[in-house]
Amino acid sequence: MTDPLAPLLAPIAALPGVKKPDLLAKAAGGERVLDLLLHLPERIQRRPVLTRLDGATEGQEVTLVLLVEGEPKRTRSGPWRIAARCGDDNLDIISFSRAVWAGTALARRLPIGEERRVAGRLRAFSGRWNLEVDADPLIEPPTRIPEWQPIWPLTAGLLWPQVARAQEAALAALPGLPEWQDPALLLREAWPGFGAALRALHAPEAPPGEGP
Repeated sequence: MTDPLAPLLAPIAALPGVKKPDLLAKAAGGERVLDLLLHLPERIQRRPVLTRLDGATEGQEVTLVLLVEGEPKRTRSGPWRIAARCGDDNLDIISFSRAVWAGTALARRLPIGEERRVAGRLRAFSGRWNLEVDADPLIEPPTRIPEWQPIWPLTAGLLWPQVARAQEAALAALPGLPEWQDPALLLREAWPGFGAALRALHAPEAPPGEGP
């Protein structure tokens, strides 16, 4: 008879498509899929989708709908800059990545003349907006950028997209287990079950504390 807990007790490294399982285990404090699922986000961050920059604020975390207008360029000591347009506003996408492949990767993921959704932080500099992106930026397509983004504790060398992919694989492996809480208590308090609670934390579709 198959142990229903086997998927939870399997090593993180056994999850499909997961990268850096050792660092994931370090961040989660354990090597099992269950440890990863119990590695809960510190907070849930809203990242609104903007098609123009009217009303945008300095430091705001956003997803911009952009038309890419330039190739990646940088000075010897400066960041990578890519000219783009959001609605009627010109701006630069900024990356401080020092990886040797950063320019090539940005050019491939942000082709000139194409529309992309790009996640980052808005910065104002010399009267012009900049969108500061992470070393491994969230760009749609191919990545689906969530409006409600879980912010998990990381460790050196581990990036948000790697945790997001691992959690997605772990949720897919989560078996349907009987609830151990008293059904009357769950009903009275309007609490979700174990699986539903984990999905609401790791893949939220609404603000924290709000259900469907």
